[in-house]
Amino acid sequence: MTAHGDPCHTDQVAVDIRIATVADLDEVSSILTEAFTHDPLIAWIFADEQSRPRRSAGSYRYLAEHGYLPHGASQIVDGRAAALWLPAGQDGDEHLGARFWVEHHAGYAAAVEGEIARGLELNELVAPHVPTDPHRYLFTIGVRRAGQSQGLGGAMLDHALEAADAAGEAAYLESTTPRSRALYERHGFEATGAIELPDGPTLWPMWRPPAT
Repeated sequence: MTAHGDPCHTDQVAVDIRIATVADLDEVSSILTEAFTHDPLIAWIFADEQSRPRRSAGSYRYLAEHGYLPHGASQIVDGRAAALWLPAGQDGDEHLGARFWVEHHAGYAAAVEGEIARGLELNELVAPHVPTDPHRYLFTIGVRRAGQSQGLGGAMLDHALEAADAAGEAAYLESTTPRSRALYERHGFEATGAIELPDGPTLWPMWRPPAT
């Protein structure tokens, strides 16, 4: 799976942002499932429209529980928004790499009812674009429909990037829509290429060095 998200931008938003833990699993998976019901990448990965909500919910829940929340870099905003991050250096390449998938392939496949072919294809297409320099990795950031256009996603992004800058760390993600790409550019990310998915959306790998 790859990173995606479409947070909303604002210059000043006062929100209660905290680190998400496994205790927040139900809320995090619910937020992300709702936020990306109509996401073009999710529609490409889970092609069957009828089972898509159920399978995408299983995907978010499994990856949050086993891949992201245990590492203390993800965020939640009072049940309205959530983001899944990995800290720099996680699994040797700042992503859920080979070791993770050897251990969790069967569990993840069960969570998505066996629909893994496009997820595997996606990983293969994205892998050559992943930077080798150390970085924090943003898998996804999403806001419930009722909370969109209020700046919650942008505030979470600012919060995470401030911590990255303080630690002198870069950040990396893959954007899935022109709107989110424009937002990330406003936060200092630059597109390093484009990934054309067969019969699917374009992804933009994006890199942000630490601010000086």
